[in-house]
Amino acid sequence: MGEVNPDTAPATVVIAIDGPAASGKSTVARALAGRLGYRFLNSGDLYRAMTWACLQHCVDCHDVGAVASAAGQSRVEVGCDGNDYYPLIDGVDQRAHFRDEKVNGNVSPVSAVPAVRYILSAAIRAHAQGRQTVVEGRDIGSAVFPETP
Repeated sequence: MGEVNPDTAPATVVIAIDGPAASGKSTVARALAGRLGYRFLNSGDLYRAMTWACLQHCVDCHDVGAVASAAGQSRVEVGCDGNDYYPLIDGVDQRAHFRDEKVNGNVSPVSAVPAVRYILSAAIRAHAQGRQTVVEGRDIGSAVFPETP
């Protein structure tokens, strides 16, 4: 009961694309996912969603403890829109706010909080299980999926 038959289980394939900001990761990852028929996940969107959630709950994004606490109390999910995955924090889709000035100004300190990185990395790994996905981000190959060939 609960065992997965390796002969019938869906294959987990992760193509990890990392690199610095504004290096073209999203453009390449989205095009590759489209060409292969895989789904695309931008890991930075999860950090932007967590930042928006913190701002909505009046959490000081520069207070590591407050951000870690808020992240620990949040339900992180990944939805799918066609071939694009998107984050949901506590069931809320914040995509309309990802480029808001307040999010842009606070995403860096939120993404630097170890608890946030741990929680969001775990969510990305769990979501990729049994799927074929192109995932892009600054440390996807080095930290989130270091075993990806």
